[in-house]
Amino acid sequence: MNTKLNKYLLRSVSLGLTAAMLPGFCSCSKKKGNSSSEKPADYGSYGAEFARNFAGQFPFRTANSEQEKAAGQKIEEELKSFGYDVTVQPVGDKSANYFIKREGKGIYTENDDGSFELSKRTIVVGAHYDSFMKKKDVPEDHSYDGIDDNASGVAAAMTVAKELADYDDNPFDVYVVFFGASGKDFAGAKTFADSLPAESKNSLEAMYCIDSIYAGDKMYASSGFSSLNSSKKYELRRKIYQAYDVAYENTLNSLYGYNLLYNESGISYDANGDGTEDNFREIPLNISDYKVFDDMGIPVVYLESFEYNADSTEEMIDTKNLNLQEFQGKIRKTALDSQILLDPLINAEKISSKKKKKVTETTAVSDSESSTETTEEEKPKDVLEIRVNCTAFVILESMMLGSDAGMTEAQYKEYLANQLVAETSESSN
Repeated sequence: MNTKLNKYLLRSVSLGLTAAMLPGFCSCSKKKGNSSSEKPADYGSYGAEFARNFAGQFPFRTANSEQEKAAGQKIEEELKSFGYDVTVQPVGDKSANYFIKREGKGIYTENDDGSFELSKRTIVVGAHYDSFMKKKDVPEDHSYDGIDDNASGVAAAMTVAKELADYDDNPFDVYVVFFGASGKDFAGAKTFADSLPAESKNSLEAMYCIDSIYAGDKMYASSGFSSLNSSKKYELRRKIYQAYDVAYENTLNSLYGYNLLYNESGISYDANGDGTEDNFREIPLNISDYKVFDDMGIPVVYLESFEYNADSTEEMIDTKNLNLQEFQGKIRKTALDSQILLDPLINAEKISSKKKKKVTETTAVSDSESSTETTEEEKPKDVLEIRVNCTAFVILESMMLGSDAGMTEAQYKEYLANQLVAETSESSN
């Protein structure tokens, strides 16, 4: 960052300007979350319904299969219904990526001579839409459909695409990509990354990867393995800190029970396979399409549900739910990845805890009250809906926090206004 811009941002902190004017603090968008009459991430049931319908229609959408092809066509149809022009990009002979691009307002960057120019910065939001299991591999007493891996991620990315049109002040050019053939060594992500125009590739700010956000016990935002390089650690992890800021500032945990965490196990583990033990924090155990961008040195935010609270990587699993231990707590890539199984178990657990709390509170008043009183908290909460909506919200609002490379339009206008005030003050003296 150049001198003028750096001095401006530092002065902004010391003067206590509004958080909306500073990267890394509160969002400056006009979307839900800033109005006292609207809740953040209040996108309704669209995403969860899409996920369930998508998984139910195409349960065996394995890479390069006929169901994967039909699932991709469904994605294309949905994106077109939002008014987008959709690019269909072949991935090998039998698969395809589907993506849209929405232009942003740009970032004001400082030149060496102290002048400013409007520059492009690019964000990629991606989720793979193929599933893992073939019909012949699913036991007869199971009903697999890949709702977690990765209909849930597809729904969150689709919600981003749907809501993006309302973010008029978004500074970034945004690609929302649905990767095909992820099960073939992330072929879709590789094809997309390789095909990016030089301008977009050189201006890549971050890649948000959404994968399996339903069945795991907790929600995590992780950076890539490139961030293990100590000289680039903060640069490559800043985006996950922004994501956490959005979740925290908008009280998503209090409102929905959406608590966005980092992997903070801190165990010693050779995470990147270079022969040196790493401090296993803020990076994931699971590999997904983000790896392609991580290998390019691009900051990534990997959003997944999992359980990192363990003493070793071998003990880290999707869930500790006692009803889901047939495969030692693993859900993704197993026959337990089914909405028929997961929906009643995941949601019932959340509902029962709320009811128990309410009964305890009311019993102290009177026995009759505890048996009849009903509250909003006792109504069934759809964990899939919450996680899809909140994940999409975190991504959208994180974009509005701007870039370390320059200033958003709002920040630039504030900078000019401050310059004018300073010059006027100097001339009067």
